[in-house]
Amino acid sequence: MAIDAGDQIVEVVRERLAELGLQSRFTQDRTGSQDGVIELTTGRSSQEFDLEVKHSMSLTTVAGDRLADRDGHTRPALVVGARIHERSARAFRDLGIAYADMLGNASIRFDNVLVDVRGRRPDGSEPRALPTADDRHLGADPGPSPRNLFSSKRSMVIASILTWPHLLHEPTKSLAQAAGVSLGLAHETVHALEMAGYLVGRRLRLDRAGELLHLWAAAYPAGLGVKLAIASYTSDRGGSVDIAPADIAWPDQYPIVLSGESVPDLGLGRPSKHTLYTPEWNPTVAARNRWRPARTPNEADIRIRHQFWTTPGPPPQGRSTTAPWPIVYADLMAENDPRLREAATDWRARHARLP
Repeated sequence: MAIDAGDQIVEVVRERLAELGLQSRFTQDRTGSQDGVIELTTGRSSQEFDLEVKHSMSLTTVAGDRLADRDGHTRPALVVGARIHERSARAFRDLGIAYADMLGNASIRFDNVLVDVRGRRPDGSEPRALPTADDRHLGADPGPSPRNLFSSKRSMVIASILTWPHLLHEPTKSLAQAAGVSLGLAHETVHALEMAGYLVGRRLRLDRAGELLHLWAAAYPAGLGVKLAIASYTSDRGGSVDIAPADIAWPDQYPIVLSGESVPDLGLGRPSKHTLYTPEWNPTVAARNRWRPARTPNEADIRIRHQFWTTPGPPPQGRSTTAPWPIVYADLMAENDPRLREAATDWRARHARLP
């Protein structure tokens, strides 16, 4: 029986990884696709990845597919394919996305392990400025990459830039205050965005701003979204959560910040979940509202998350307000629900003005 092209990619890539000193165990999805979970091991270090087989190893393909299918993406991705071109490989490395191709090009980082092989070509020519063949390119990780744009802290800065792009024309201190990060980190993130080609002269490149949003939103659920989670509750309402902001017992000093499907402007009717952001959280608020701690994430219909941002200018007025539009977009896309993804697309079209 002929071997499927996707299966062949996985088989050959695993052989190339073994040559680099990484043993692998692969569990294929039951859906019949070539994707699945791969565990890489060397010495005492191991890491599970969501293996994604791509016949075109490009950022556009990876970001689009992960946004289209958000179910279960709790592990980092390892993108594999027949060949990755150097331009895409550089972009993957800059964004901290692991990859490996059938030629043996690879960039994988976990624990104290760093695999970095570049420049292998179909004609078999050796890359320039690489160690000898005896060197497996496997060594101690020198530390977190300063160019991983979608680490939690840098994602906070990117969210603020997407929401308030005018902050790029103000002193970096203003951006740092809006994002809730240090001045040094804000400056470093702006520099990384410039190096990755998303900013030119402290301005968002319109031809790549949409790509930046896609990649940022794709990284949000397993990255910044996890860091912001405070608590999850179930209400006694059951089914749809028919809770108006006016009915929620909430501290007077903070407005209720709505996100996801609980945003009224989406016109979705009664939400099945409420996602609420706040700069501070006291569990007694849940008790006053008769919310019970959720036993599992899927059971939760009320999710409390940390509000990291500070809106530039006058503070929002009123009892409730809406989270920054990229946060709402990411929260909608994180749900494995076609109806909410469609709402997210409409929301972006109304607010983003991005290509």
